[in-house]
Amino acid sequence: MSRKILQSLWLFLVLMFLYLPILFLAVYSFTESTMIGAIRGFSLKNYITLFTTGELLHMIGGTFILAFVVSVISTFLGTLGAIGTFYSRPHIRKTLEFANQIPVVNADVVTGFSMCILLIIFLGIDKDTYIPLVAGQTALCTPFVYLSVMPRLKQMDPFIYEAALDLGCTPSQALRKVVFRELVPGMLSGFMTAVTLSLDDYFITTYTKPAVFDTISTYVVNATKGAQTSIKTALWALSTVIFLVVAVAVVLMNLRPAGKRVRRAACMFVIFTGCLTVSTGCGKQEEGTVVLRVANSEEYIDEGGWDAEERIELADGTQIMGVRSMADDFEAWYEETYGEKVRVEYSTYGTNEELYNQMTLGNTFDVVCPSEYMIMKLMQEGRLQAFSEDFFDKSERTNYYIKGVSPYIESVFRRLKMGGEELRRYGAGYMWGVMGIVYNPDKVSEEAVSHWSMLLDDAYYKQITMKDSVRDSYFIGLGILHERELLDPSLVQGGGYKERLSEWMNDTSRQTVDRAEKILSDMRKNAYSLETDSGKADMVTGKVVANMQWSGDAVYSLDQAEEDGVQLAYAVPEECSNLWFDGWCMMKDALKEDARKQRAAQAWINFLSRPDNVIRNMYYIGYTSVISGGDSNLVYEYADYCYGADSGSTDTAEYPMEYFFGEGHENTLIAERSQLERQLYAQYPPEDVLDRSAVMMCFSDEGNKRISQMWMNIRCFDWREWLENK
Repeated sequence: MSRKILQSLWLFLVLMFLYLPILFLAVYSFTESTMIGAIRGFSLKNYITLFTTGELLHMIGGTFILAFVVSVISTFLGTLGAIGTFYSRPHIRKTLEFANQIPVVNADVVTGFSMCILLIIFLGIDKDTYIPLVAGQTALCTPFVYLSVMPRLKQMDPFIYEAALDLGCTPSQALRKVVFRELVPGMLSGFMTAVTLSLDDYFITTYTKPAVFDTISTYVVNATKGAQTSIKTALWALSTVIFLVVAVAVVLMNLRPAGKRVRRAACMFVIFTGCLTVSTGCGKQEEGTVVLRVANSEEYIDEGGWDAEERIELADGTQIMGVRSMADDFEAWYEETYGEKVRVEYSTYGTNEELYNQMTLGNTFDVVCPSEYMIMKLMQEGRLQAFSEDFFDKSERTNYYIKGVSPYIESVFRRLKMGGEELRRYGAGYMWGVMGIVYNPDKVSEEAVSHWSMLLDDAYYKQITMKDSVRDSYFIGLGILHERELLDPSLVQGGGYKERLSEWMNDTSRQTVDRAEKILSDMRKNAYSLETDSGKADMVTGKVVANMQWSGDAVYSLDQAEEDGVQLAYAVPEECSNLWFDGWCMMKDALKEDARKQRAAQAWINFLSRPDNVIRNMYYIGYTSVISGGDSNLVYEYADYCYGADSGSTDTAEYPMEYFFGEGHENTLIAERSQLERQLYAQYPPEDVLDRSAVMMCFSDEGNKRISQMWMNIRCFDWREWLENK
């Protein structure tokens, strides 16, 4: 009796382990929560977003079309391969069966990378033809179809083919009317296996897909790296729907009699084919339309679909609302402004390195939005197209960028040079900020977060997080390494401070890297986790009390915590901070001196720099635009809308922002005093923070190798240290 109880308990625990996470996700999909950890009210908004967002429907439809095409090809090839192997001589059969096992056990990442090298790099096949993608997934699926068909062949009378020939069938008739009919159950099983593999594949698809195409797998993985938005939470609903469809299908299959397996498989095939109706398809390109390929970080632009209550109404009566995506609005604006149609093919990437790898492995983009150091690297390699002189003409009405860029940002872009050329000639700013620390003031003192070394303090053991980013973490390590010098008043107040600061923060010499590695290794041991996105949720849910954070994500963390009744704060340590920015660039190899395409590319940058669109993007992603507005006060009005004190407030303070908005412009905000260390402080850091900030430049190849090896040493498990501690 007790044994049965233990068996039942064990089965229950196993089932809970398998299904409880899925059930949790399903519960969250029916709430208003924007992150796992805090449940907020029942809502169907995730499902509404899922079934009304064209981007998601297009992605789902494209995924199923790809799976269908790949599965048909794989079933055909796998079946023919199994038949050919079955009727081969014994020693040849063994060799072929062994060869079929290799791709089955081989890692997908190896298959994907090999296909990329062979088809894209060596043979020069363009990813946009979809040939590498279909070929790669077919190479994955075909061996599994072979394994599904071969058992049916072995159960079949081996002489049935010869008998059909003796009765007058041609070889093709014998295959179609006799052999294939015997193999239908195995073929359908192989087909469904191929469908599953195609839907689930990530690595091969990542290496071989066109830049503007995503499957469910690649879309979900990439979306989880970005900021928390309605699109990301809609993926919770997608996961729930997929699970329910599979669960219902499995239940129905098991309710059918065992003798109807062939009919069951055929029914599954019909259901799958019906699913293809969700596809939105790809419209044909109209003749004369300019196609502009844009690559940007995930969820780094307004994608529209705002709710009515999200409408922004500024003090001057201006109303701003994101109904359609920024790309759709640009297409309409461009045709109206220039009398020419443009179609934006918009794609995303996770990191600057991923963007660089995509371009190296064959993806072609006209406009990209990398960070400052990647812009410098692309400049150094001669891969960027310089902006035309017209782009800098302030008298042109639609040149919103040059007329509205902050004087501070413009001065930074003028100072930064690569190969003697100013960065502003090749890069137009998009978003910017600094690095600091989000902290819980109830758990951490203001004095503690005034120094980066608090991340080493064992008083906060496993209660802080650090960035899983070699450059950002290395910068903090250098700040701790040079803490004494950076706080020396004689250096700060003396001449050459900014130059010295930049030199220290960009030092990749062997000695400096080794010393920084020791600091960061200790920090890693003290940290709760290395993260790029989860730190925001960890702060809100109280798992950690301090989080190394970019200023834009800091604003998000503070906003979310405030909704849950938790007051967080943001600080930039006194030693130094990393001044970062992302900017738009035009790729020389894609534009190929095409004047129409370059005009469209520059117009894209200008459209995003129009003050109302600046506000839409800032609201949607939470980061700070480089645009101050120029002749327009809208951006300042938006800052006042977000952080200005109410008329009845008494505990207020002036917050000067002249450095950003410039003279002769409204530039001093009256804000709640608490905002001096909260969202306003993060969104528009005070001038003294910028005075002690430095830009991380593009490192040399040798420097990159050193810090990459350093980061591998920090991130990887050190078995020698583990043995010593034992």
